[in-house]
Amino acid sequence: MKFFCYDHQGKSRAYVKALEEAGHEQTEDRKEASFLLIDIDILSRAREIDQFHAMGKPSFLYPHTARPVLQWDGWYSPSPHVTAVFTIAEGGVEVPRTYGFTQTPIHPVGWTYCEIKPFSPTRPNKILFAPIHVNGNGFMTHRERSLNSKVFHRLLKLNVELTVRFLHELEWNGLWEESGVTYAQGIPDQSTKEIDEVDVVVSHQNMGYLAVARGKPTLMMAEHLPPISGNSPGNVQMVKSWDKYKDMLMFPLDILESNDTMSMLKLACHSDEPIREWRKKFIGNEFDPKKFVEILENYL
Repeated sequence: MKFFCYDHQGKSRAYVKALEEAGHEQTEDRKEASFLLIDIDILSRAREIDQFHAMGKPSFLYPHTARPVLQWDGWYSPSPHVTAVFTIAEGGVEVPRTYGFTQTPIHPVGWTYCEIKPFSPTRPNKILFAPIHVNGNGFMTHRERSLNSKVFHRLLKLNVELTVRFLHELEWNGLWEESGVTYAQGIPDQSTKEIDEVDVVVSHQNMGYLAVARGKPTLMMAEHLPPISGNSPGNVQMVKSWDKYKDMLMFPLDILESNDTMSMLKLACHSDEPIREWRKKFIGNEFDPKKFVEILENYL
């Protein structure tokens, strides 16, 4: 069968490769495609799904980000025309089910963003800070900008080699230039280059998940706060059911959990015992292409 894929930041590659190796063919012609593979079901992508539904063709979601889907918890209404959702690990099923999303089947098929590596104990000498990323239009809420600044201030007080990987403009992220700090302007391409070059990663969302998958000691930031969405002051929203699943989703090690930043870094470096269950639930195992194809083909 031929299929049309909407790619988001290269995140569809593993799924497309699995389908092609199973004999399916990717096409740019929506009319000749038998099904749609897409990352999210909101705004223009929702209209894409509606168009395929009008042609009597199914649509499947692959993960938009490493974190479980949260947009159905009060940000956007889920599309009624999605046939099935694919996610990374069991946490990607449990979180949506806990906040009340039950209308569409969700299937965990494994981690696709990079090679999974075992945890390696180390010392916190080289640190990568990958802050909460700003929107492409330069917008960031005051809360997120303040959190980035707060964590940066803490890291600057330490006697370590510090690298900051940021997206777009440094100042958009609530950060600034400091002597002795290495800066790397990245792009959202799931690169683990800077992660692999350091001892510890301090981050949030996708880069944090990538670091855990690579076996790097990791601290996330402000995990206790309700996730928010929005690209302008007028459309900022918090999730509606945070208390129902926050204890499940929050990463166990948070740099803001203690005023003793170095002790938190050393704790992260010593052992993966505090995060082992979280990693199993939200990173899980390597992508299983055969499982993915078999599940999708059953719907066809």
